[in-house]
Amino acid sequence: MNFKKTILENGIRIITSEMPQMQSVATTVYIKAGSRNETPQINGISHFLEHMLFKGTEKYPEQAEIAKAIEGVGGQLNAWTDQDHTAYWNLLPAQFAKNGFEVLSQMIFHSNLDEKAIDRERGVIIEEINRRNDDPSSHVYEILISLMWPDQPLGWPVIGTKENILAIKRQDFQDYMDNLYHGNSIVVSVAGNIKHEEVVTIFSDLFKVAKLNNSAKPKGAIEKQTEPKVSIFFKKTDQAHLALGVRGFSYSDPDRYAWNLLNTILGQGMSSRLFLNIREEKGLAYHISSGVESYEDTGLLIVHAGLNLEKLNDAVVAICNEFVKLRDIKIADDELRRAKDFVKGMMSLSMDDTDNVSSWYGRQELFMPEIQNPDQVMEKIEKLTVEDLQRVAGRIFTNENLNLAIIGPFEDAESIKSCLRLN
Repeated sequence: MNFKKTILENGIRIITSEMPQMQSVATTVYIKAGSRNETPQINGISHFLEHMLFKGTEKYPEQAEIAKAIEGVGGQLNAWTDQDHTAYWNLLPAQFAKNGFEVLSQMIFHSNLDEKAIDRERGVIIEEINRRNDDPSSHVYEILISLMWPDQPLGWPVIGTKENILAIKRQDFQDYMDNLYHGNSIVVSVAGNIKHEEVVTIFSDLFKVAKLNNSAKPKGAIEKQTEPKVSIFFKKTDQAHLALGVRGFSYSDPDRYAWNLLNTILGQGMSSRLFLNIREEKGLAYHISSGVESYEDTGLLIVHAGLNLEKLNDAVVAICNEFVKLRDIKIADDELRRAKDFVKGMMSLSMDDTDNVSSWYGRQELFMPEIQNPDQVMEKIEKLTVEDLQRVAGRIFTNENLNLAIIGPFEDAESIKSCLRLN
């Protein structure tokens, strides 16, 4: 699957993947502005701003009008904020794709940022924080991130703090956008039944107000861990929630492909080692899985599990044993073959969806030195050997790289820490 790229005079990058066989067009505007760009005083502003851009614009003064412009023709719209970017997205029938382009333009460059709407939204976000705190599977992830990258933006909660949400002013939003929402930071990724030239023509007009500017890069991650670490959030629960994380690889690290295969073998699906050995054989967890996440300068592999309270220590030991086996015992050829087929198959299936294609190319353009199409990535995956995976496992599965976050009625961190080791 091929793509086309055009850079506008104001620095905005437009990526398209023409899919004439499809009935839809997915558009994602990526902006290189996330919680890593914040200061302690405005932590949470990236996510707060994402909410505010839905609340009214010059052409669509009310939130309902923005929604109707998309949903009124059967489309969908959404947005998300992460540590290193914010994205605004919509999906529309191909004949109404221009509706989506205009709505995105209005939201990003012509938002009203109404004072009353800001004050109303404070309560909404505080309730979102409350909901997150009541959801252990989400909250334990934030505890893990703050444990791995303490006292630095990468470890701060993307959603911010209640104190900051109550204190952020309209001018703070404006200053933040002036600093980060400019041409060099924006990637427009469009996939579906539409021509590249048409997309470029439309966005050249709609996004012409963006300025060519260079903002300061966020500070790199500070890595100073020298021993295993444990963080416990005491809470009376009926189940222990665990997140065990190790540092991994950035977007551009060549070892990220082998890392992805290791993660697949470890914890992806009901045929993974964690599922078969921790749940099925030992009966230590109902839910257990692993995942990977990359940033520009680092990354993490995380194991998440929901456990019987009395089986926490046994589960920590069992998960660590799975790390050791991946590091010290060569993976069988047939298991590697299944992992390759799993990753390649999932990738192939995702390319049938214009939304996924838009994300595939847009995210790469934002963060990576060059874009690769799925066939190129599959070729790299196919070349990986058992030795490659064992070498990468040796890089990440070390005692000084272990981080364990727990939510539950526990107080003795030292006894749990004694289980957190790789023999």
